[in-house]
Amino acid sequence: LVAEIRLTDINRGITHNSFHIIDKTNGNNEQNILLVNDDFSPLFQKFAKPEARYKIKTRYDLDSIFIRIYPLETSLPPAPDQTLTAEPLLKPDTSFWFVLRDTSWFRFNQRGMYFFSFHPNNQGGLSVFNFGLNYPRLKDAEELLEPLQYLTTKKEYKKYLELTNPKLAVDTFWMATTGNAGRAREAIRIFYNRVQLANYYFTSLTQGWKTDRGMIYIVYGAPMMLYKTDSTERWVYDKNNQNIGMEFIFTNQKNIFTSNHFVLHRGEAFQKSWYQAVNAWRAGYTFDFYEQDTR
Repeated sequence: LVAEIRLTDINRGITHNSFHIIDKTNGNNEQNILLVNDDFSPLFQKFAKPEARYKIKTRYDLDSIFIRIYPLETSLPPAPDQTLTAEPLLKPDTSFWFVLRDTSWFRFNQRGMYFFSFHPNNQGGLSVFNFGLNYPRLKDAEELLEPLQYLTTKKEYKKYLELTNPKLAVDTFWMATTGNAGRAREAIRIFYNRVQLANYYFTSLTQGWKTDRGMIYIVYGAPMMLYKTDSTERWVYDKNNQNIGMEFIFTNQKNIFTSNHFVLHRGEAFQKSWYQAVNAWRAGYTFDFYEQDTR
């Protein structure tokens, strides 16, 4: 069953539509577990705030729920022209039963992916992430530095990490690539807006900006057309509707943790466009496939 939710801002005259799959065929899936905030409003997003506390509600009358905590993935996806290595097997570093009482509040005290299930052997449950206080936004200098790995070599990035002041490292990179403060501000605005949107839409087993879709969106910008099925997404980049472009195909890798994990079909054909896009950013452009010279 697919439910359409339509929210209208009467004052601004803006309506937002969203579609949600309702699946009650599996009694162990995430739709049978709900987290609510202090004010008892539901946590609809997949990321929780570490300073907040939550009540755990279930469809069933249970005394406890089983929780596993998985460490965050630290590696980045390889470039689209490179071979994808086997994804690491996720292993929890902590697991425990949490007693469900009227007075029980749960807190996300460590970073990672939290998986809530009714039993250790259940192949289904609810995943919630603690990516830090500001997620999906980036505010700390350390958070702003990390996504620059898409635009730097490993040697360059290591040099930026060695600077004692992360903010100085970020400022140094953008000033070196753009040449002046005005262009640096514009490049920073566009680049990190893409990172934030990637976090919001593409979070799966890790931060959205570290996923395949996040990588492509940050470096290339939004596709002109997006075709979506239950198992695939096809992003089409067409230069001014002149059939001068390319497309990226992502396949949904279904697992017990999330239905939002999509993996890119990689190939050597992407090598030229990837280097063009990265080099454009490094030359001070705010790269967009449709307007490649935005100086």
